[in-house]
Amino acid sequence: RRFVSLQQRYPVRMSLATGGGVMCLGDALVQLRNERFDAHRNAVVSAYNGATAPFFLFWWCALDRWWPGTALGAVARKSLMNQVCVGPFNSAFFLAWSLAVGAWLHSGERGSGSE
Repeated sequence: RRFVSLQQRYPVRMSLATGGGVMCLGDALVQLRNERFDAHRNAVVSAYNGATAPFFLFWWCALDRWWPGTALGAVARKSLMNQVCVGPFNSAFFLAWSLAVGAWLHSGERGSGSE
């Protein structure tokens, strides 16, 4: 109940925290299953998911206003609209974010040890 209450009072903050937290945990579990943990990768993907989660909060609320309900037809329309309108851009932005932030994080490593 407390979590739902916080979501209702602070939807953007909770979306950001939940998006980043769920991705952080999920990515960590996947990495640990492979017996190797890359903290930079985890930070990059978690930050992206947290940063974009508020957008998706409003996007899915809009889709829910256009097609309310959880019936198969409404869910299918929302999912299709999401994949057509947002999917390609989200994938492209995620790749660009991963490359840019990953390079930035690794550039700091190179400079710190040689000086």
